[in-house]
Amino acid sequence: MNLLKRIINRVFRSEEAPPPETVKTAPLGPLTFEPQWNLDDQKSIVVGTAQSVGIERDHNEDTLFVLLGNSEGQEMVPDFGLFLVADGMGGHHAGDIASAISVRTTAHRITESTILRLFEDDSGDDTLPIQDLIRKALEDANQSVVTQVPGGGTTLTAVLLLSNQLTIGHVGDSRAYIFQNGKSEVITRDHSL
Repeated sequence: MNLLKRIINRVFRSEEAPPPETVKTAPLGPLTFEPQWNLDDQKSIVVGTAQSVGIERDHNEDTLFVLLGNSEGQEMVPDFGLFLVADGMGGHHAGDIASAISVRTTAHRITESTILRLFEDDSGDDTLPIQDLIRKALEDANQSVVTQVPGGGTTLTAVLLLSNQLTIGHVGDSRAYIFQNGKSEVITRDHSL
């Protein structure tokens, strides 16, 4: 438990990371992905992330976060996933910083109040319902952005998967989709100012 807390604390520390080095590569051609496994007899989570500046902007203001966990041979710790997408609001002050702060704050709050509790011997039943925990995490993220980036703004979509329960928190127009049987469906409604 202490090792996991140290890892989580290191991931969510509030120090600014040094800027990444710029690496130039040749353009890649189209990719073809052909799965080499059969998923017909089991449930699975397939996660992919990608970012793009698009054609109208000169920089990206998105922040993505994915945390997955599963355990084999231990029924007491359910599989889990935490998925966050924030898109800093273009035209507002420091949208990229606002999106990073919102993701860091939300990931920290949700991880601390739900995922880390999975590993406690006696987690008890003294916590708020998951929906309320996610709402509180989004409210805390908003307050962090308001405090640290006055005039900044971001969208935020948070999805927490615990065992077979999916809970979504959502503000703005970063959409969440569910893919089933080869079809996609939007499961959030856009908010606008």
